[in-house]
Amino acid sequence: MATLPLLKVIFDAQIASWEVPAFRKALLNRIEWDQPTEKNRYPMWQCKTHFHQGRQQALLVSLGEAAEQMVGQLKRMNGTVLLPAGRSVALTIAACRSHTFQLHANCKRHYRLFNYQPFNPTHYQQYISLDQIAKKQELLRQLLSRHVQVFTAGVEWHPSSDLDIQIEAIHREKWISCKGVKVLCFDLTFSGRLFIPEFVGLGRGAGRGFGVVRKGESRLPDQVLPVDQCSVLRNDIMPEK
Repeated sequence: MATLPLLKVIFDAQIASWEVPAFRKALLNRIEWDQPTEKNRYPMWQCKTHFHQGRQQALLVSLGEAAEQMVGQLKRMNGTVLLPAGRSVALTIAACRSHTFQLHANCKRHYRLFNYQPFNPTHYQQYISLDQIAKKQELLRQLLSRHVQVFTAGVEWHPSSDLDIQIEAIHREKWISCKGVKVLCFDLTFSGRLFIPEFVGLGRGAGRGFGVVRKGESRLPDQVLPVDQCSVLRNDIMPEK
């Protein structure tokens, strides 16, 4: 059974969703990372926005070895970073949550997925050429299944059984700007025979706030730690409830 260290760092700074890519770039440029920012095409450092105490704040999710390295870098998170339009944002940490998850594929679970960006240009042309809703949903299902496989490969987890990824419902289609280009994104519910931690990203742009996984049938409880104690739980395994 595989395990996955995960560290969530919530910054005090309020940022808009469109500022996330610039915030991530500025944050990663602040520190010299020993670990690659991607593994098997999957981003191990992911920035997104998170509503915390009534405010939309910047959130950094670090996975695997990146999480373990980030623990040692927390005290260096100070000063400010510069975002578009010259806006200066302080790197003050509001909260830190550390986990070690058990990853297994033993039962069906349901997840919500927000701002999922499934298409490259070729896939988008294929999608709009389909004339039946069922065929479009099947293409989405196939792409989501591939993106789940990118996640499992990135965290070095290789399930031996079929994950049976299914899209249960598509709640919303929307166009969102990504690097100055409008891309088609989806809010949807999906199921699969695997456990995925909350706030993990799936799909294109997963490191920049797209494709955020939220509550399913089960999730592990957050462990809220003072910033200087975030290494306490990194070697503990919290069994799934």
